[in-house]
Amino acid sequence: MTVDEKQYVMKILQRFGMADCRSSAIPMDPHLKLLKCEDPKRFTKKPYKELIGCLMYLMVTSRPDICAAVSYFASLQCCATDEHWTHLKRILMYLRATADYHLAFRRSTDSETLSVFADADWGNNPNDRRSVSGYVVKLHGATISWATRKQTSVALSTTEAEFMALCHASCEAMWVVNLSKMLDVSVALSVAVYEDNQPCFAICEEPRKHRRMKHIDIQYFFLRDLIQQSRSNLSTSQPRFK
Repeated sequence: MTVDEKQYVMKILQRFGMADCRSSAIPMDPHLKLLKCEDPKRFTKKPYKELIGCLMYLMVTSRPDICAAVSYFASLQCCATDEHWTHLKRILMYLRATADYHLAFRRSTDSETLSVFADADWGNNPNDRRSVSGYVVKLHGATISWATRKQTSVALSTTEAEFMALCHASCEAMWVVNLSKMLDVSVALSVAVYEDNQPCFAICEEPRKHRRMKHIDIQYFFLRDLIQQSRSNLSTSQPRFK
């Protein structure tokens, strides 16, 4: 099964005068750091929010590859300038180059165990220094749930940022397991969770490592309970999907 929205992409390009724009290999510069504008006189008159709305629909329905870029620019829409608008249009340039991209869902012969991948950046946003969590949930080789969102508190280290991302991913995994039960879909109770930060494992498996993270202790106890109940198996080794 595939989900293809090329026609919608072309309509967006036409609507915002980018049908003949040059192409871009990526939706945004990975090193881009834009500051919020505090001067209302500099706010852009361009249809910034309108474009964000169009891109959000596309992002949620069939193009998760633009999620990080769209979320970043959406966080600046209340005080966007012409400079922000110029960088935002790069997403349209990327869509023009990848208009034929589509989501493909293929069932594999993988086990019934949910595979969850969690990751986070650390304080890359200069406006508030809050980190961003991201996770992907896969079943039978197909992605069934994913998200990337800003964390609600400022992480004091990469370990804390990764730890909070791991908690968000584990919550989603448990929700998927419970939903599968309601739908009578066979899914293993124990979830395979993949995280590349070794200190996260030490914190989850050894209570004495947790002394300097009391401000997120609720998330800590939640993860520790999942591990003790054998409902979550942490690993840094990435599986191979066919």
